[in-house]
Amino acid sequence: MSRPRDAKAAAKAIGEEVESLVIEAIPGLQAAVDAEDWYDAVVTEIVGPRTCPELIFGGIAVLLPARKVEIKACKRRVSHGDRTRPGRWLLQIDQHERLVDAGAVYLLAVYGTTPDGETLEDMIAVPATLVDSHLRDNWYRVARHGGEVAQLAWLELIGREVTGSGD
Repeated sequence: MSRPRDAKAAAKAIGEEVESLVIEAIPGLQAAVDAEDWYDAVVTEIVGPRTCPELIFGGIAVLLPARKVEIKACKRRVSHGDRTRPGRWLLQIDQHERLVDAGAVYLLAVYGTTPDGETLEDMIAVPATLVDSHLRDNWYRVARHGGEVAQLAWLELIGREVTGSGD
């Protein structure tokens, strides 16, 4: 897949690719139909540890039909000066508040990059209300995002290093 030269456009393209990989990997998950939707997917049939053993369930036992799902992606390791650090999911407060109010779930994916593109390395389903407890007092204003955002390191929710084929 060729990448746009603009960093923001490239990040968006990677996010969309990972979103597609997540939807393909989880039976019972369907992409949101309306382009105006503030979430990425909806559950169409029960998703649980038996139907999707590769998905970690954080604070929730199963995903039930009609539940709205927001998919976020972060890279396993990212450059940080002369070293690397665990990647972080970026959340926007306006969307997050809508997800909390709707009782939606975040499906948070960790990916790696190979010469062939992105690969899923780990995924966790977490109710937006539970994610909210990790974000309190961590919101900050970023002009380019048009509002407040927060970052959440994947190690906070998954709690272990992911060993994958990509970077």
